Amino acid sequence: MWGELTSSTARTMKITQHILLASLFLACKSFHVREETPPGCVRIGPSQWEDERPLTNLDYWEYLGWTMNHYGRFSPEFKSAFPDTSGHGHLIADALSERDTVPQHKTYFVPKERFDENLCCVSNSQLLQYACWRTEIVHWNRLRNYGLIAQKHLYTPQVFSTEIAKHAHKLPDIFVYEIPESVRRTSPARIDQALKMSCRKQSVKSYLQDDRSK
Repeated sequence: MWGELTSSTARTMKITQHILLASLFLACKSFHVREETPPGCVRIGPSQWEDERPLTNLDYWEYLGWTMNHYGRFSPEFKSAFPDTSGHGHLIADALSERDTVPQHKTYFVPKERFDENLCCVSNSQLLQYACWRTEIVHWNRLRNYGLIAQKHLYTPQVFSTEIAKHAHKLPDIFVYEIPESVRRTSPARIDQALKMSCRKQSVKSYLQDDRSK
């Protein structure tokens, strides 16, 4: 009788293991499927997407606000990210003036009522930096949403590479935002047209290698 119980227990354990493995497989499969479409984008081809709508002044303002908070209002990084405000009717020197006692005003490169208008008066190099920031912010939020990093853990470029490499076995791909090919070919000094960012999927390993080669 003891032998029968042992045999029955062994069979039960095997069935339980199979069920657990099947559940784990389905969980892992759904883990990767849920994030097939990058935020704010629509599919235009295999592993290729583009923004649903053109970039707005508000989209860039969010990036500018992060740059100011992280690097400082008078940092070279913030000043280089600031758009050509002459295209909006005022001088950049006035926008960055130290005489303004309200620091937050430094990020208002356009009047608030124009936040929803298409982004303009930014350079090609500024858009490249915005695309890099957006790529990393989106992936950072994916890591947080999946519980791979703490919600209170804030994004910084300094720790980004370490964290995505650490969790690459869970999220092996990254959505890379880029300037559209048509704009990259012409390399205009200033963007003055409605612009949708393109997006493609790339492995974390390849992304990190590209980043180190820059």
